[in-house]
Amino acid sequence: MALSGTLPTSLMKELPNILSLNNPVTVQESPDRTNIFLKKLHKSKSGDTYEIYESIFKTECDDLKKDPYKYPVTLLFMPLYYISQAAAYLKHLFGDDDITTSCYAVLFSKQDKVVLKTTVEKLQMENPRIRLILTSSVAGMGFDPPSVMKIIHARPPRNLSQYLQEIGRAGRRGQNSSAILHYNKRDIAKNIPGIQEDIVQYCNNEETCLRELLLKPFGFSKSP
Repeated sequence: MALSGTLPTSLMKELPNILSLNNPVTVQESPDRTNIFLKKLHKSKSGDTYEIYESIFKTECDDLKKDPYKYPVTLLFMPLYYISQAAAYLKHLFGDDDITTSCYAVLFSKQDKVVLKTTVEKLQMENPRIRLILTSSVAGMGFDPPSVMKIIHARPPRNLSQYLQEIGRAGRRGQNSSAILHYNKRDIAKNIPGIQEDIVQYCNNEETCLRELLLKPFGFSKSP
């Protein structure tokens, strides 16, 4: 048995040969999550890269500071360098809260296991104290919280499979949620290692419904 939540049709066709499967039965279900609102935002085409990222994370941090309890539980995906800058800004705003009292957290793969375990456990609550989570990736962390309502990418991931997996962390209880993708031409340049055409098309296409663009590589259309 081979299982995947986000396997594009191109790989699905190759999989039987890769796994030496004879006449396999394929069971598919649309990965469409109709409760997640999709949005793209153009980042500035010019200016300092740090200032562009700073504008994104400071907006979220400032909103969190205004009213932590009304701020929706949010995953903010950024490169590690900018995560460290955002964490420093949050410390400036909130002081030296520890993990038991803080309303924000940082997650990364090489993090202290106790901190990681405590953070993941706290986020399993229906209404957790932690509201803003800074991360570059949550793959392989056992991270499946029910309370996330907003996903923000400060830059596009390398492909739509990864993007679909990451925005799928929102709205696990069926609650209305949102996925916001910040991008500019530099983020999807052809010379970026590992960048795939499906995410480039998702960013560049201004005419087709975002949900249609997201589902097309997986062989599905948006739900009626």
